[in-house]
Amino acid sequence: DMESNIVNSINELTYITEDSFSSLNHTVGEQLSDINSSLNFNNLLTGIQTYQMYKINQNTKRIG
Repeated sequence: DMESNIVNSINELTYITEDSFSSLNHTVGEQLSDINSSLNFNNLLTGIQTYQMYKINQNTKRIG
């Protein structure tokens, strides 16, 4: 009887651990996806800013 209780408890812990890891994996995946989206947006803004600075520099060279 005691052996059965121990086995059942271990099985329950295994289920809880698997569920926790699954939840953690899902959460981390979502956060990494959000970070990737933020990085992509930042890269886009940096590209636009670089182009704007290029155009400003081209106009400045013509004045001088």
